[in-house]
Amino acid sequence: MNSINIKKNIWNQRIIPAIIIVVFLICSVVLLRFSFYWSFELLKTNISLFWIARSLSIIFILLFSFWIFFEISKAYLKNKFFSVLQSLFLLSLFFVNQRFLFSVLLIQENGINNHKTNIFWRDWEFFLTLFLNSIICMLFRVYIIKNINWLQLLLKTFTFFISLLILSTFIKAFVYLNTIDSGIEYIVLFILIASSSDIGGYFGGMFFGNKFFTKKMAPMISPNKTWEGAFVGYLSSLIVSLLFIYVYYGIGQNYSITHDIGSIINNFTGHSFGLILLLSIAPLLSITGDLYFSFIKRKLEIKDYSNILRGHGGIIDRVDSISFVFFAWTFISLII
Repeated sequence: MNSINIKKNIWNQRIIPAIIIVVFLICSVVLLRFSFYWSFELLKTNISLFWIARSLSIIFILLFSFWIFFEISKAYLKNKFFSVLQSLFLLSLFFVNQRFLFSVLLIQENGINNHKTNIFWRDWEFFLTLFLNSIICMLFRVYIIKNINWLQLLLKTFTFFISLLILSTFIKAFVYLNTIDSGIEYIVLFILIASSSDIGGYFGGMFFGNKFFTKKMAPMISPNKTWEGAFVGYLSSLIVSLLFIYVYYGIGQNYSITHDIGSIINNFTGHSFGLILLLSIAPLLSITGDLYFSFIKRKLEIKDYSNILRGHGGIIDRVDSISFVFFAWTFISLII
């Protein structure tokens, strides 16, 4: 009877939410890709349908972003009202810069008018808004919490800023990639990198954990992580990534696709070097993302960022490692 209950709990708390997450992810990618890339012909034939699709996409982005901001704000503020207020302020991150607003959110033709460097790293309005929101969070904490430890307050404000930078850049990159030719391939690749690293790390730790290294990888942050698991996760991620890239490349040859990742790597240009560098370090960054957001949870004394996904925690608990891969891509994209 107990085994039946255990299986039922696993099904209800892990498998069903996981299926829902996958379906949600597929639907969101299809919606965004249609709105930001496939629908431009509608401007000539059915402009109303075009703007309906675009409006739905922007609403989805704002709702998704709001919940992520709410999760991270509530983790720091421990107050729902101020967390909602903070999250609403944070939505301004996507509207303060005209490059991202008009070249991505309101794009009306294939291709980006501004280089991704301008969209991600020459956006002083974005960084200023990020800084001001971090100060607002600090002031909220001063108001909410009595007997403030000022050193801890400054440290938490700094980590709040870093967390927001990573998460908001991840969202911007996800939307941006839906506007370019090979964007879907990048999105799927980044998700595969993080997922295969996580799954490989889990089974690597299960079968080989502590057999070669007696010390845990990060005992104070994530006690179950082992060096063996991390190594297997890295190899798994690398193998899955290469398989995906060259299967996609092979299929692409039949349809004259020339902007895929495999073609870029095979051309041996500066772009090739950048992508090889990304593939080499992305599994490590995926592990780092998992550890970073686990570290934040430990410091803030919370188990999960929310319980919106039964058995899986909050959205941040699911995108922690993925967000670091997207974030790394925006850096490496400076040379590719």
